[in-house]
Amino acid sequence: MSIVESRIILCTGGARSGKSEFAERLVLSLPGQKGYVATGQIFDDEMEDRVRKHKARRGNIWHNFEIPYDITASWSKILDSCDVILIDCLTIYATNAMLKKEPQNQAECNELADSLVAEFKELID
Repeated sequence: MSIVESRIILCTGGARSGKSEFAERLVLSLPGQKGYVATGQIFDDEMEDRVRKHKARRGNIWHNFEIPYDITASWSKILDSCDVILIDCLTIYATNAMLKKEPQNQAECNELADSLVAEFKELID
């Protein structure tokens, strides 16, 4: 029986500060099949350019998953095909949830925040 070490590393920084490139280099330094969960959606030319550059930089090394909502629905498939997983980016993922649900008051914002926390806990477990 092998023992699998499980780690979660959170890379933080300002917008366009190089977080994605840093996280990609970190993942590439680890053994195993790489998985890339891209949460961004293309709404304008700038985002289209960013996504194009990210894809070109990654090349064919990664199993790519484009998941703007409900990562948990695909999580078992991702875990089955990948040893190391990069989710890029949780801020954009949370923004996607806000744009989709459009909370109208504090109670709805709290409900959305609670659902995101529950989803992240499920991923971690």
